[in-house]
Amino acid sequence: MEHLGKKVFLAVAQQPFEHVGESGFANSFATLVPLLTTDGQALDRADFRHFGLVFWMVRQHALRFADPGRLIAGKLEQAVNPQRLEYQLAPDSAEVVQPSELIEILTVEHPLVREPRDRVNVDSVLTLDHPPTPLVLVRWSNEVYGPFRTDIRAQQAGRAPWFVDLRTSRTDQTVFKLPAADLEANAKFGSQVRLDLEATITYEDRDPTSNVLTHVCRYSTLLGAGFRRLPAMGYPLLSVETDRELLLRYAKRFTSRKNVQLLRERWQRSTQCLIPELMWPRTQKSRSSSQSGAGQARSTTNFLPSHALWFRLA
Repeated sequence: MEHLGKKVFLAVAQQPFEHVGESGFANSFATLVPLLTTDGQALDRADFRHFGLVFWMVRQHALRFADPGRLIAGKLEQAVNPQRLEYQLAPDSAEVVQPSELIEILTVEHPLVREPRDRVNVDSVLTLDHPPTPLVLVRWSNEVYGPFRTDIRAQQAGRAPWFVDLRTSRTDQTVFKLPAADLEANAKFGSQVRLDLEATITYEDRDPTSNVLTHVCRYSTLLGAGFRRLPAMGYPLLSVETDRELLLRYAKRFTSRKNVQLLRERWQRSTQCLIPELMWPRTQKSRSSSQSGAGQARSTTNFLPSHALWFRLA
């Protein structure tokens, strides 16, 4: 196997399970679906005999990102016990895929997204079958925007769906805007883009080759080399501040520090009661969250500042 000892990208194939060894200590284990090398070469599942999976001894620190479907990185090595799976991930090498190595390209189809800023103002703008990479590009209509930072939550730990909020990752609250067709243009990104990756996983704590319900996760990705080129490719930058960021930015220009701090505190307390006489409602958003197994709807309101009325802070 030419990739032994090298870092590769894989998808978590199942929930971890615990096994108590002869020493009496419990360890966690899982399996992984091999996907790509760091230079974008697809890994052939036929090279991973015994079910096309990779064994993973999940260290304690790695349990926080051992969610089915999540993309991780690590070094391949020969399995200690190769009778079932021939290769394993070096336990201490496992990590969440870093933006310098690979980011996902996701598609936004939320009905409340009507303009670029809506991506950061709409709650749960994406609902996914797996946790996304920490930074992503998002496709909307015929354009791609990003990078965005992802904030994620699940109704049930380790199980789909995952609800995703987007936030800008740049300090100036801007993102690049590029034609979606450029992702597939050899003259632009070439082999740095992979739009056809998939992994068969299960949300159970047994591997997907067992008698369990399985699911196919599909991924579109941009390798780190292509992502690092993005700032130098001449694409325009677009401001996508949240309503809160926009309000605070203008408040700093027109009112005192004390009032800005008051505004910040009131916003944090409740977005529904945020000084209603100073702004008008923009869009109505709702999302459901699970508490103690029961679904409970919660509605919030986005507010758009009404030009100079910020001055009237009490």
